[in-house]
Amino acid sequence: MTKFKKNLKKGNSKTVKLFLGSIVLILFILQIAFANSLSSKGKEILKLEEEKQELFRQQGTLSDILAVLGSLDRIRDDARKIGMIESNENFDYLVPPRVAYNP
Repeated sequence: MTKFKKNLKKGNSKTVKLFLGSIVLILFILQIAFANSLSSKGKEILKLEEEKQELFRQQGTLSDILAVLGSLDRIRDDARKIGMIESNENFDYLVPPRVAYNP
C-alpha cells in the first residue's frame, strides 16, 4: 500500500490537507496562466481588427482614386496632352473568312 493510502487510513488529516492544498494551488496557477494567455490573444485580436479597419479605409480611398483616374474624361485629357487626336472617320473592320465551314 502506498504511503498516501496508509496516511489516509490512519486519518492523518495534515497530509490530506497538504495534498488538497497543493492541488488547489496548482489549479490556481494554471487558471492564472490560461487567463493571461487569453488576455494576450484578445489584445492581438483587437490589434488585428484595428488593422483590418484601416485597410478597409485605404481600400475605399484607393477605389476613389481608381475611379477618378479611370474616367473617360481623364483618359481623353491625358491623350490630348501627349499629342493624340480624335478621329471622326468611320472604320471598316475586316471580317475573317470562315474556315472549315459546313453549310
